[in-house]
Amino acid sequence: MSLKNLSNQEFETRLHQLVKQERQILHLVLVHIAEADRRKLYLKRNRSSLFEYLVKDFGYSESAANRRIQAARLSVSVPALPEKIKSGQITLTQVGELARALKQVKAVTSEQKQNLVEQISGQTTAKTQQLIAKELDTELRPAEKTQVQKDESVSVQITMTQAQYAKLLKAKDLTAAQLMKQGKSPALADVMEVALDEAIEKRTKVTAAAAAVVATPTKSVTPKLRKQILQRDQKCQVCSSTFNLHIDHIKPKWAGGDNSPGNLRVLCAAHNQSRYRQQAGLS
Repeated sequence: MSLKNLSNQEFETRLHQLVKQERQILHLVLVHIAEADRRKLYLKRNRSSLFEYLVKDFGYSESAANRRIQAARLSVSVPALPEKIKSGQITLTQVGELARALKQVKAVTSEQKQNLVEQISGQTTAKTQQLIAKELDTELRPAEKTQVQKDESVSVQITMTQAQYAKLLKAKDLTAAQLMKQGKSPALADVMEVALDEAIEKRTKVTAAAAAVVATPTKSVTPKLRKQILQRDQKCQVCSSTFNLHIDHIKPKWAGGDNSPGNLRVLCAAHNQSRYRQQAGLS
C-alpha cells in the first residue's frame, strides 16, 4: 500500500509503531554490543578495538559506533539504561553527554551514575548538560566537533579550560624554534603534531619496555633488534593496527623460543595481551 493512500490517523499509527520497533531493536543492539565487549570478540575477528569491530564488520559510521559503545558500556553499571532508551526516556545523545562528563571525573560510583540517569530521563539535551554539570561539579562545555574538509584535512572544534590553553601556549613557545628550523610556522596544529609525536613515541617505548620485562624474564630483545622488527613488520600482524605496537615471540621463550628475527613479530597491545592470556590459560 502506498503511504499516500493512508489517512493521517493510519499514517501516524504506523509511524508510532515503527518508532517503537526502532527503539526495541536499539535496545537489543546495545545489549548485544555489551556482550560482544565482554567476550572481546573484536580480538577474535582481528580487530584492535570494539570501535574498529563495529565500524569495519558491521558498517556503522564512526559517530554511530561511538554512541552505541558509550551506551553499552554505561549499561553495565546502570542496568536500567537500555530500558530507558527503549522507552524513549533517554537518547543516545544524552548518553554521549553523560559519558563525556564521566571522563572528567576521577571516581563516580554506580549509585551516582544511576541517579544521573534518573535525573536526565525525559530531559532535553541542554537540560541534560546542566544537570550533569551540577551533579558532577564539572564545567559545562560544548561537545567537540569534527568536520572533514574538501582537501581531506579535518577541522576540529574543542573547548579548553584556561589551564589547558596555557599549556598549549607554553608548548607553542617551546617548539617554535624547532618548527622554524623545519620551515614551518608555529601554528597550533603544528605545535600539537610535535607534542603528539613525542607523546606517542614515549608511550610506545614505555609500554614496550613494560611488556618486555613481563614477557622476557631472561635475555630480552635488544633495542636495535626491536627497531629492526618494527621496521620490517611496521604494523600488527593480526589486525594491521599501527598504534601501541609490541614485539611478540611466535614461539614463547618459556617453550624454548629465542630472540631470532624469524621468531619475532609485531602485535598491537590488545592482541599481544590476548595471546598472552591464551598461553597462560586465562581465557
